[in-house]
Amino acid sequence: MNEKTLPRISHVALAIAFLVIASAPGSAYAQVQPDALQRAGYRIFTGDANGDGVVDVLARPRVVVVPIPLDDLDVPIVVPPPSPPFALLSAGGTYTLVAPPTEAILNHPSWVPAPYDLLFGNLNADGNTELVMRGSVTSHPSFVMAIAPSGTPVLRQHLSAATIGVDLGASGSIVSLADVNRDGRADLVVRVNGLISTVRIANADGLFENPNTGRLAAIVAWRAFRTSLDAGDAPSALNLVSVDAVPKYNDAFNSLGEALAGLSQNWSEPRPVNVGSDYVTLLIRDTTGGTTRAHLVTLTFENGRWVVDEL
Repeated sequence: MNEKTLPRISHVALAIAFLVIASAPGSAYAQVQPDALQRAGYRIFTGDANGDGVVDVLARPRVVVVPIPLDDLDVPIVVPPPSPPFALLSAGGTYTLVAPPTEAILNHPSWVPAPYDLLFGNLNADGNTELVMRGSVTSHPSFVMAIAPSGTPVLRQHLSAATIGVDLGASGSIVSLADVNRDGRADLVVRVNGLISTVRIANADGLFENPNTGRLAAIVAWRAFRTSLDAGDAPSALNLVSVDAVPKYNDAFNSLGEALAGLSQNWSEPRPVNVGSDYVTLLIRDTTGGTTRAHLVTLTFENGRWVVDEL
């Protein structure tokens, strides 16, 4: 070993030591990154690891290998992922998180790659990026995952028709995240066959609300309508108005053109002021140029759903 080789070996040794220390539990170097779930680059698999006949889900982080030069060789060093693998195992209609999974779970022969959409956003305004795992078919469950201060993934919510009132894996569905009510938290926007159909608001805990019936369901319809305006999506907005109002709003939207997307930028959250069995009147405040004006919006229950009738 000559003097020219020593600094390079020392460099490699230090790099390996740093990786080992940084990945050790409780290490001063091991700091949780706000976007750890996103940076992990998870691949999703489904199977039946616990043998109960219900779909289970496994998330494996991307493997990153860094070559470290040593004389004429490159020594491959596996970099610990920012977030570990995890499994979501069915248990009597609910799901239990196992993080990290045992070797028996990780290597279960039933796992196959699954078509999942991975959406990232800040759902509770805490500065961390949460993960929405959306199964693209009805048989594949959907979830919201967060990252704990320890760096371990946390199951925050199982997203199903029972918990949020909508099947995210239904045929023709596309799901995205957007801050619909401008409270700093990402909300769930669902399109069906290309049209915005519903919105689920994230509450202060980062959980998506489940509307039941009555005026809350009308407000959900209003939010879907407003989200359509924000997107400049006139067809979606027209799909959310009453049959009699379609011609009027079609003309208005055509007149606005690209300005449609800016129409609701200064509107407040709706406040119910009059509620009936088949209609709801909402109060909306529009603050533009330092002046606040109040508007009344009427939604009616038509053909089994709430729609905007008068704006």
